Amino acid sequence: MAKKPRGRPEAQIDKPQLEQLMGYRPSMYDVSGFFKVSRTTMNDFIKKEYGMVFKEFRATYQSKMKLNLIQKAIFKAQNGDNEMIKFCLINLGGWTNGNRERSDFDEDDFIEDIEWVD
Repeated sequence: MAKKPRGRPEAQIDKPQLEQLMGYRPSMYDVSGFFKVSRTTMNDFIKKEYGMVFKEFRATYQSKMKLNLIQKAIFKAQNGDNEMIKFCLINLGGWTNGNRERSDFDEDDFIEDIEWVD
């Protein structure tokens, strides 16, 4: 007679789905609820499969979404979207809102001649 397995069944966590979910910067509560596992089970899974703690794992896999959004913002700015131009100058270029001065201005950063490239 075959023995019945003891304990809870092993959690089924889809790695590609978990990695994609990190792009939305979810909390541990959100992730464990999504996969219907405890926070401890999720932490243990991430440590075992990726060798990281949750926050490090989330930051690592969120970067793909972040870079994709930055790429889209720059594309829209380059195609004449004035709001995106302002957004990119402020958030990516370090400019302050309402001024044409950089927020992290340093005397050594001053550019005398600018050559525009298309």
